[in-house]
Amino acid sequence: MAADDVQHETTPPESRLIRSPQNLAAGLLLLVLGGIGFFGAAGVDIGTLAEFGAGMVPRAVAVLVALSGIALIALGFVTPGPGLGAWPLRGLVCILGAVMAFGLTLRGFDLGPLRLPPLGLAVAGPLAVTLAALADPQTRAHEILIFAAGLTGLCVFLFRFLLRLPIPIAPWALGY
Repeated sequence: MAADDVQHETTPPESRLIRSPQNLAAGLLLLVLGGIGFFGAAGVDIGTLAEFGAGMVPRAVAVLVALSGIALIALGFVTPGPGLGAWPLRGLVCILGAVMAFGLTLRGFDLGPLRLPPLGLAVAGPLAVTLAALADPQTRAHEILIFAAGLTGLCVFLFRFLLRLPIPIAPWALGY
């Protein structure tokens, strides 16, 4: 039997049920994240369209994320695309670490003998941006510093002064 006579067991992408495993996996992840966000904001009042409550935006974003997931799942069955490859851990660790560091340093935490006082947005913002920027090995230090300072300044202006939200900026320096 010649090498040309051997049939491969792989099916062409056109005849598979799942034509883009990467889109399907991403869609399932977004669907799960949207569900977690929606049910996580369940105890917060959404208000009305005329007067938004604190839970309106989180729920709306969660619904939009879930709808994006459904669209990706549908694309996974309809359009051919890449399969699932190796997942780089650097980006995942850096982005999740940035989100966790932001939450823990903004308001502080107590975990048994471990105690971190609230450091506010002045520390949490640049720390989160810096950790997230480490996900890409091509970013340069001066780019990170400029972006972290600019984004933190924009967040302070937007959330504290325009929206008047009670987000601590620097409780260690301002004494509140």
